[in-house]
Amino acid sequence: MTVLRYLYIILTLSLSLCFSANTYAGDGNTPLYIGIGKSFFTFEDSTSINASGYYLNLGLDLGNYFAIEALSSSSAIDEFDAESYEIDYYHGIFARFNLRYDHFTVYLLAGYGTTSLTYTTTVGGGSTVAVDDSGFSYGIGMDLYGTKNAALTLRAMDYIDEDFHMLGAVMGFHFYFDDIPRIQKRY
Repeated sequence: MTVLRYLYIILTLSLSLCFSANTYAGDGNTPLYIGIGKSFFTFEDSTSINASGYYLNLGLDLGNYFAIEALSSSSAIDEFDAESYEIDYYHGIFARFNLRYDHFTVYLLAGYGTTSLTYTTTVGGGSTVAVDDSGFSYGIGMDLYGTKNAALTLRAMDYIDEDFHMLGAVMGFHFYFDDIPRIQKRY
């Protein structure tokens, strides 16, 4: 499946939900959210490599059940002995399917991601190899709301499974720029 086909599917789902009755229609709210946090990666190829870095994501809530999210991560480095592995970048765009509860939201992510990995060794005069990979990405996550606008987010991701397998976990914070209550009061 090509990149354009993934983007077409996400765009079609987004537009159909934008015009559905469950979306926010003219209420003055901006359903935008931003997230920052720590990423943990595991690469599985001929060896298993662990690395960590930071991420930034930007999302658009398109209703109670759907959002579109862009994610970017970089600076993940793992060094041992005479070798180092670095994620130059990971970029992805996702459809996010939400199940909202009183104080948390559970969600599924599905989309497309691309990454660049650099391997450097000082053995035998030294060498550097760069590997670029892209493909289908998916994951599951949870937002735990502390207030109506702030949430602790936890997620597990399968970033890339093409030339090499890149798994990961994310822990961070989301801030929502709207006035929609996410914490339901119990009476």
